[in-house]
Formats: sequence, structure tokens, C-alpha cells
Amino acid sequence: MAIRSLKSKVLAFLLECVSLATPAGRLAAFGTGIAVVVFLVPKAGSFPDLCLFDRFFGYCPACGTTRALSCFFRGHFSEALNFNRNVLVTGPLITFILLKDLLIVLKRK
Repeated sequence: MAIRSLKSKVLAFLLECVSLATPAGRLAAFGTGIAVVVFLVPKAGSFPDLCLFDRFFGYCPACGTTRALSCFFRGHFSEALNFNRNVLVTGPLITFILLKDLLIVLKRK
């Protein structure tokens, strides 16, 4: 009986982590996203210019955001601003949401 209860708790937690509507889900998604951006995204020069918005309209307000966030989370703030100024909003916003959801999850446990 205890194993069945443990399985149902683990299953409930995994389902909660899959949903972005829950703090645990957002924490899993943002945490994974930040880890990918920090450890797997190169800083500059290795991405080809594949932005369709930029090709069609000549300007893309989001170009460089991934590299900017990569630099932001590594602590290279001036370099992040050189890639995209949107990092002034997106970096702190992602950090705030991540910390808020982490506190919610920790209070619940």
C-alpha cells in the first residue's frame, strides 16, 4: 500500500512539473532553459543569420536575445547589452519568475 501511495505522489509531482500552469512546471522549464542557454549557447559568431523576420522586414527586435540572455546569466552584462537591449527586461523578469516559483515550491514542501 505504501508503494502505491509513493507511486501516486511521484506521478502527481511529475505531472505538475510538465504543466507550465504550476510553479513546479515553470521552475522546471525555466531552470532547464537557463541551463541550456548558459552551458550550450555560444556567445557570438557561430550562428548563421537565419532570422526570417530580419530577412523580410530588415529589423528584428528579438535578434540576439538568446546570446544576450546567455551573457546575462553568465554575468557579462555589458556584452549582453551589445547583443540585445531587451535583456534589460527579459533577464530580470525570468530571474524573478524563477525565484518566485522556487519559493512557492519550497514553502509547499
